[in-house]
Amino acid sequence: DSPAVTIQSRGRRVKARIPVAGRVEAVNETVLKDPEILLTDQYKDGWILRLKPKNFLQSSRSLILGSKAKGWLADEMRRMRDLLTEQVSTEDFTLQTMCDGGIPVMGISSIVDDRHWEMIKKEFFGDES
Repeated sequence: DSPAVTIQSRGRRVKARIPVAGRVEAVNETVLKDPEILLTDQYKDGWILRLKPKNFLQSSRSLILGSKAKGWLADEMRRMRDLLTEQVSTEDFTLQTMCDGGIPVMGISSIVDDRHWEMIKKEFFGDES
């Protein structure tokens, strides 16, 4: 139940867990040295770790797949938008765009204040550190 990865952006960190229990068999050192690969090559070289599941069949029952995953992601985006709506000012065009239904922006950790960052960590990553 320990975090699989720690994501760091602009001095802020969040610990992310994965929904499958198991043993880490490999870590992509290339991604550690050049995290931009995660944005440009997610389906080939942009992997983070290889995991040998403890009991994949049991773990897979809690995974969200197919069209349900699409719906879940849309719901999470609405939750994020609603959380960020509290902070929007007339001078912050980036968040206004997102709150109006746009896509999330890169560097969200540098846009929100400390209180909202802690809320995002807790609500979306389960990170209460």
